[in-house]
Order: sequence, then structure tokens, then C-alpha cells
Amino acid sequence: MKKNLLSAAIIAICLCCMVCMNLTGCLANEKTGATESKVTLTTEETHIKNAIGDYRRSLKNPDSLKLREDISYVEFENGTKYVFFKASGTNSYGASVTSMPILIDGEYYKDYEDINDRLDEITNSSSSDLTRDELEDLVIEKIELSFVKNIVKHVQSEDDMVGETYGTIKGEDSVCKKVEKISGEKIASALGCEWSEY
Repeated sequence: MKKNLLSAAIIAICLCCMVCMNLTGCLANEKTGATESKVTLTTEETHIKNAIGDYRRSLKNPDSLKLREDISYVEFENGTKYVFFKASGTNSYGASVTSMPILIDGEYYKDYEDINDRLDEITNSSSSDLTRDELEDLVIEKIELSFVKNIVKHVQSEDDMVGETYGTIKGEDSVCKKVEKISGEKIASALGCEWSEY
């Protein structure tokens, strides 16, 4: 009799825990305004989902991430993969900000909006105050920034890039193998975050 009571108590506790975990999951999804769904993804889409998921976790308020529009995916024969997308989220002051993060080989590189600012900083820096190594580093950074900016510009203008040679972040020219527009809505659904077409 005591064993039956103990077994019933353990089952009741387990059921209560399962109900609490389900309620917590529902509340978390209500908080973000999205529900995660099982979505079948291609290899590229999985790469993009994982890279954006890593980017999302780096934000001060990961639940505020909202993908906007479709996502651009560019792959080169040397293996370099570029992903860029429009996203918004809340900053530390609670204001909504929109930017275009650029991910290269699954790692956050920088926001597109910051490239011109950094190029201006490099151009306006006084070379007389820099060592030779610092100057070489700035030149390399300027070249890399120009490569990334060029690739983003060509994709946005819907130029046919496949088969063309471009400078890549790996410091070598490479032939563009693939350019795809990936559904931002599909990736947002897979991530359980919001999406907007504008």
C-alpha cells in the first residue's frame, strides 16, 4: 500500500513538472511573439539558420530579433559563404534599430552600415602616427571591407554574379558559385522569431 502511494505521488509530481514545463514554453513563445515550428530546411538554409541563431544569441535582447525581407546567400568556389539580411531588435535603451548584419562563414563580420564609417576612418587616419605593421593591417582591412561591400552591392542590384570572379575576405580572388535568395519567413519560423516583409 505504501509503495502504491509512493508510486502515485511520483507520477503526480512528474505530471506537475511536465505541465509546468509546457506552460513555461508557451509563455516564452508568447513573450517573443512567435512559435517555433518544425520546418524542413535545405543545407544552405540550415547553415543560415545556425549562423543567424548564433548572431541572435549575441544580442543584448535575443528575443527582440525580427528578420525583415529575404536573406541573401552567396557561396564562392574557395568555400567562402556570405549571408546578409535585414534585421531589427531593441537596443539597450529599448528603442528599435534596424541593420544589415553580414555573416561570413557562419561568423558575424559586421553590419553593412558600419563599413562606410570604418572605410572613412581608415582613409582619414594619419599614416605618420602608425607603424608599418599597423599601416599594413589598415590596408588589408580596407581591402576586405571593399570586397564585402562590393559583393553586397552586386547581390542587392541583382547582378548575375555566378561564374564571375570577385575578391573575397580570404584574400584571394574566387569564382562565385551560387547566389540565392532564401525565405526570411521560413528561417524566422525555424528560429521561432518574428518576420516582416518590410
